[in-house]
Formats: sequence, C-alpha cells, structure tokens
Amino acid sequence: MKLKLQSGSIQKKNGAWHWRYYDDGKQKSVKLAEISDEYRSKQDVIPLANDMAIRQPSNGPRTGNLGIVQFAEGIYLPWVKAERRAATYNGYKILWKGRLKEHFAERKLFDYQPYHATEFLTALAKEGMGRYAVSHFRALMSGIFAHAVALGHVRVNPIHDCKILIAPKQPGKGEHYTIEEMKTILSGLRTEPKALVAMSLAFIGLNRAEIRGVKWEDVDTNNGLIHVRRSVWGKDIVSDGGKSVRRMRDVSIGPLLCNILEQFQEAVPSGSGYLLENSAGHPLELGQYSTRTIRPLFKKLGLEWKGYHAGRRGAETAMARHVNGDAQVVAHHFGHSMEVAMEHYIKPVPADTRRAALALDGELSAKGQQGTENS
Repeated sequence: MKLKLQSGSIQKKNGAWHWRYYDDGKQKSVKLAEISDEYRSKQDVIPLANDMAIRQPSNGPRTGNLGIVQFAEGIYLPWVKAERRAATYNGYKILWKGRLKEHFAERKLFDYQPYHATEFLTALAKEGMGRYAVSHFRALMSGIFAHAVALGHVRVNPIHDCKILIAPKQPGKGEHYTIEEMKTILSGLRTEPKALVAMSLAFIGLNRAEIRGVKWEDVDTNNGLIHVRRSVWGKDIVSDGGKSVRRMRDVSIGPLLCNILEQFQEAVPSGSGYLLENSAGHPLELGQYSTRTIRPLFKKLGLEWKGYHAGRRGAETAMARHVNGDAQVVAHHFGHSMEVAMEHYIKPVPADTRRAALALDGELSAKGQQGTENS
C-alpha cells in the first residue's frame, strides 16, 4: 500500500530529507533523515514525517483527520509497548497485523463510526471466531479510540456503541493430557531430546512463553527446582517476571525431569544460556517447532496433539488429585489464582467423580442404617 503524506511536503536538501509544514501560519522545516540505502526515496521517509506530524504540539484543537493506521502505529502501540505488560503488547501486535490494520486501511479517526465496528465484529463472529477472540479484537479497537479521545483527536469512542449482531461461538472446554497420555508422550519422544524437554516442561506446568524463557541458570537439579523468572513472546519480547507477579515462582521438579534436563544439557550445549534455542542462539519459537517436529512425531506414534497448554492443564488436574482438589495448594505452583485454577485448569476426572459419589452414597447409607437401628 502506497503511503500518503498527512500534511506538509518532503524536500531533498544538503544530502538529507526534510519535512516542511505550516504552524500558526509560519512555514517550518525539520530534518527527517540522511539520504541513505535505508532512506532512498520520499516514500521511505513518509512514515517519519507522518509520525512527526502526529506528535507536533498544537495551540488549537487537535484534528481527527489522521489515518487510524498512522495513529495506532505511531502513537498507541508504542505507548502500549512502553506502559503495558509485554504479553499485552505481543497480543495486540498479533491482532493488529492479522486483521485490524487491513480493516482500518485508509480510514481517518473522525470517519470511523459504530456501524463500521458492528459490521467488522459481526463478520468475525459469522466466520466462527470464538467469543474470547472477538472480545480481544473489540478491546484493542476500543483502546485505540479511547487513546485518541484522551489525546483530543476525537470526542467519542465509536466502539462503545457498536454491537455484535450474532453471538460468537462459545469457548470450548480446554483440552488436557491425561497422566497416561503424558507417560506415553515422554516415552515416545526419547529420540528427540529438544521435543522431550519442551513437553516435559509443559507437563510440570510451564506455559509456552515460560518454557521459552527458561535459562540454565534457572535450573537447580540438586534441589529439584526451576526458578521461573521470565517469559518470551514473539521474536524478541522478553519480560522479566512473566505475565504477572504470581508467575515469578519456583517450580518443584522430581527425579524424572531432573534426569531429562541433565542429559539434555550434556548432549545439547547452549550458546545463549536458554534451554531451548534455535540455530541463531535465540529462544526457540515453539509454534514453528511443534509444526515442524513434534506434531509429525505425535502422528507417527499415533498420539493426538493437543498443544503445549494442554500439558499445563493436565499437570494441574493431576496435581489437584494428590491434594484432594485443594486449588490453593496447586495455584502457587502454576502462578495463578485459585479462581483461575478452578475455572480453567482443573478438569473433571469421571472415574474420580464416580468414586467420590459412591463414597458419599456409602456414608449416607451407613448413617441411615445407624439412625434406623437407633430408632
């Protein structure tokens, strides 16, 4: 898409690109960049000029005659990156590049109306997108316009008055690996050490970003601990402390995982310090790795791939059984609240449920008989 200059003009002068514009009736000029391989043409420096135009102070009311794309990429997303959690920024960046940037296209801030958002979000729901995904799109759209309102570019947030005209698909029940499946997977991945480590970490409760963030300095096999201290999203977004304060924690590991990690460290030395790294020494991108390596191995072994997060759910479900379902005990291990544990992670185990129901029936029967005898 050919970019348009929002205001002023671009001139070449003394081996550099300059942006000329009018402010309060006076012409001004600002140097944008030296002419170079990176900035060969006017098109190359238009983003710099547009970004500068957005940031120019104004004595009068600010204009809504700004492209939504320019505002989002020049002001809002950089603000999110600086002021919000890395996980939030990474999620917004994926949504933005995936559908929103194309949707907003050439529209201006003042042009966008509630019916535009209604049509867009309803179309997502019609495509079969789930309730959570649609709500994430809406949240990002609302955030962009709320920021524009706060900065004086528009007076109202059009997303507030939009409607999703059909109900999005309800979220499915999160899948989890059973203990039997985990044991089969660990046994089947012995010939692929990197895959074995990735799934082992999932099976003790680390999420995908935490798995990518583990360094060897965090691993203490002598005391059976992994110190979870960072998460990694995308190519280069590293967040010390992870998604929230609770996520910075010590995770207990047993002899099985200690042995797997010690063998892996000896067989696959690290160049960057990360447990799982790519050929360039960066944290391994687990989505691509699962597509290229793990899923074909699962297929060959006759196993169902449910994703890394299913390992985390399976681990919490299994641990809860050993503490009589006490969510307070297991929540610390997984780095979230008891409410989140019960709602999203601890899954029902029908056999256990039946045993518990029969045990209750037995107790009731015994008490009933005792009461009858006493009477």
